[in-house]
Amino acid sequence: MDIGTKVALAVAAAALCVASTVGLLVHRITAADQLATARSDLDRQLMSAVYDHAAGRKSAARLDPPDLPAAVSKAVRRGDRVTYLQDGPDPVLWAATRVSDRTVLALSRPYGHEADELAALDRTLVTTGAAATAGVSLAGLALGVRMGRRATAAARTAERIAHGDLNARIGPQGRDEIARLAASVNAMADALGARLEAERRVTAD
Repeated sequence: MDIGTKVALAVAAAALCVASTVGLLVHRITAADQLATARSDLDRQLMSAVYDHAAGRKSAARLDPPDLPAAVSKAVRRGDRVTYLQDGPDPVLWAATRVSDRTVLALSRPYGHEADELAALDRTLVTTGAAATAGVSLAGLALGVRMGRRATAAARTAERIAHGDLNARIGPQGRDEIARLAASVNAMADALGARLEAERRVTAD
């Protein structure tokens, strides 16, 4: 595997890691904020329903609903006021509290809309991340090919010098490691040529 391919693969891997990390962070932050907002809103509705219940008014809340999740029932009967997201194909958000020693008042609403929004966000993140990764990978490939060509040219020139062509030189390009390598090869060729010329003079004398 040549240096150009290695550079291209390294750039592609780095771009993929960055895109994946950013996408995961955005997903988690959005999901947490979305759930916190929904919990807060449903909890406010529950407190309003508690006041309505105390005043004898009707509300959307239910007393001891049979489909109340066991985890919610257990927490409420300990005296806690809770909100709970029930996962599944059709997620449901619950809010419940105890209104007497044995009675639980609960509200629930579907959470599918938020789940669909989060899924749409995930699709957008995947599409954007894939496009960004592809773009950066192409840029990395172009950079790798250019570096590979320069390294190959330097190697071929060094081979020509090793075979006796002391006039071979590498054209300077840039200020990176390959450019320094080219300068070193040129300096080596100059030094070798000067030494051979000095030896010829000594031999002639």
